Amino acid sequence: GIPSNSSINCFYIKSNRLYTGTTTGLYYSTNEGNTWNAINNGLPTNGYINTVTSLDSVLYVGIQNASTANGLYRSTNNGEGWILANNGIPPSNEIYKLVSIGQDIYVVGSSFKVYKTTNNGENWIAANNGLSGIVRTLSGSSNGYLYAGTSGNYVYVSANNGLTWTQSIISGGSYVNSLAYNSTTLYMSGYSVNKTTNNGINWINCNLNYYSVAIITNGENEVFMGASQSSANGFYMSTNSGINWILKNEGLSSPSILSLIVFNNYIFAGTTSSGVYRRLLTNILNISTFTNEIPSVYGLYQNYPNPFNPKTDILFDLPKESFVKLTVYDALGKEVTVLVNQNLQAGSYKADWNASDYPSGIYFYKLETEQFIETKKMI
Repeated sequence: GIPSNSSINCFYIKSNRLYTGTTTGLYYSTNEGNTWNAINNGLPTNGYINTVTSLDSVLYVGIQNASTANGLYRSTNNGEGWILANNGIPPSNEIYKLVSIGQDIYVVGSSFKVYKTTNNGENWIAANNGLSGIVRTLSGSSNGYLYAGTSGNYVYVSANNGLTWTQSIISGGSYVNSLAYNSTTLYMSGYSVNKTTNNGINWINCNLNYYSVAIITNGENEVFMGASQSSANGFYMSTNSGINWILKNEGLSSPSILSLIVFNNYIFAGTTSSGVYRRLLTNILNISTFTNEIPSVYGLYQNYPNPFNPKTDILFDLPKESFVKLTVYDALGKEVTVLVNQNLQAGSYKADWNASDYPSGIYFYKLETEQFIETKKMI
């Protein structure tokens, strides 16, 4: 239902619906992206949907490049019809971000900083005290703080629902495109990925210095980032809170990523001009990092448990960045499956194999890099 040349600017989840805002309109799916339904009645036909949110039963979308009716629209009937809801918002040709926090909704646009509504979009009031520069994105948190990311190397923090803001300087500087918060950590992406665990008092660089407009968290330790830099396009994941990263581009024909979301055990990626992709979380998380230390030598360890039924873990060490292939063979030497086939940073890794689809017996697993090859047996 989504034209194949669409750029996917954002995702949003409400009840059993996955919404996506694109350069060709707004769509939703109730079957995990197998089919998509357009809901654009009342929206300008020449507008890009940059952001979607909701409060109670009301949906909101932010529009870009709509020459006749820029700004913000709302729907009270699940998107079947839309009306303009710009009362109090300065004119803008691009709405960057909408965020619903508690009973308030916040909006950021290209010609203004932060505005909010406390009455379901009937009117909007400025929430800019202390803000400076161009605000690109917003995020709320479970600790009651509100965060605003700017096109400079600043994140602004508010502890009073946007009444006042305090400036936080990111170590090393970075253009802030996206913010993501889990229960302990705020992550930002722009020209690099950084994080803070104390509301911006200190920032830590996460060793992923690629241009990105999408970063999300999934639980305590998993962080997903979509890069849209020509030399490093793709989907990157960390399973240890941004210390180490793994590139997982398998199946992405167009790895320039604009948006990400986790929904019903899938990770969805919105690309530039190539539509929506999805992948099972269990599929991308079959490899993870498990220590912060860099090993001094290559190593392949005995799987555990062994014997096993049906799952086992295979651990290996990389003293430096390497292209890695980890393959499972049956007792006759026939290739059964490839668990890893990608470039990995230096570190210690754990790959999972679920053999529930294979008969009991003896198998072999083989780790190959340019400088190291080793094979071990498992049962």
